[in-house]
Amino acid sequence: MSRIFTTATDDTLIELIRSAIRRLIVVAPGLTTPVAKALRERIGPLSAQSLTVILDADPEVYRMGYGDMEALEIIRTASAEQLFELREQPGVRIGVVVSDNRTMVFSPVPRNVEAGSTSVEKPNALVIEGAAAETLAHATALAGPRTEVGQTALTPERVDETVANLKADPPQPFDLSRKLKVFRSEVQFVELKMTNATFRSRRIRLPAKFQKLDDEHLRSRISSTLKVPVDLETELEISIQTDAGHETLTVNDRYIIRLRQELERVFFHDWKARGKVILRRDKECAEKQLERLIAITRAYHTALQGEIDQSRKTFRERIVAEFLESWMQQPPEHLRMRGNVDKEACKADLEFEAGLLFDKAVELGDPHHTVVYKDVAIEDLADSERMDELEKLMRGARVSEATLAKLFEVIEAAAAKK
Repeated sequence: MSRIFTTATDDTLIELIRSAIRRLIVVAPGLTTPVAKALRERIGPLSAQSLTVILDADPEVYRMGYGDMEALEIIRTASAEQLFELREQPGVRIGVVVSDNRTMVFSPVPRNVEAGSTSVEKPNALVIEGAAAETLAHATALAGPRTEVGQTALTPERVDETVANLKADPPQPFDLSRKLKVFRSEVQFVELKMTNATFRSRRIRLPAKFQKLDDEHLRSRISSTLKVPVDLETELEISIQTDAGHETLTVNDRYIIRLRQELERVFFHDWKARGKVILRRDKECAEKQLERLIAITRAYHTALQGEIDQSRKTFRERIVAEFLESWMQQPPEHLRMRGNVDKEACKADLEFEAGLLFDKAVELGDPHHTVVYKDVAIEDLADSERMDELEKLMRGARVSEATLAKLFEVIEAAAAKK
């Protein structure tokens, strides 16, 4: 190991540990299992006074991928068997190995974020020989005026607590954890809800009191359901104002339905059996198009209002014409109880009932939308078949090759130990 700038791989750390004869100091957030095994093997020939091991026992260290839970248990067992004191430094995020007069200072790799370099051309460590080792020995001494880190014992009870925490909530496989971060930055599930957006097929179902008629001929002429007499096929001219400026359009109900379908086709990708997903970079554009759709719907409703008012009037007149005679012969209970069963009272009552029926079927509430976003779960990424379906879907949607390469690249990272 002649280079000053190098890479702290498991192999280089193990080589340093195995070469220690007089002194070995290891400081790190956590250790991988191979490094912990090498350390356990080296503990025997070294005296307790020549050995210093300082770690961080926070469970998050292992969830982030700075070390393996198995490694912590190996070192804890070795500490009990070889009678040396394992020590703790909460929050340490630097790595140091002192092997006799050689010192490596390195940046530990959180393996759920990156795999870590194995090339000296991408260094994350410095190797220094000479007096630096002595200085570090004083800074990590068990007790002394120059001790800076590791002044707290990492007790068996503390290790047991960490291990129990990790078993209850184990680290995610690091390769999938890295992939999840990529997906969370690029893709989200999306749920779109639109209210009062279209009329679709609306019919009025007559209540029972309109169907209980003695006149057989009248019953045969009145259907139990009546289609709302509003023409949704005729195109109406509307004007809207959007961020892009003023627009004048000719639309009908079918146009609005088709516009929504096209919007969802462009931005929302239907992941089979999982739901719809959207690229995060498309969210702003999709929101603008949704706002435009709502503006068009609102303007269309306004344009329809005159026809709807006339249809309501026509519907009331039809109901009165068809039912007034039978209403007078068999007045509703609330009219009879008031003794108010003349023609005008029955007509007013029928008009009121007809208005309620019509408004229930043709209510023009203010159109609006809500969009709910949810992150992709790691379980989805672990299912290769689902991922293949998503990639095929996005290719069909003409998502750029650059985005596809980022989402579906092979992630190189250590796998979490089971």
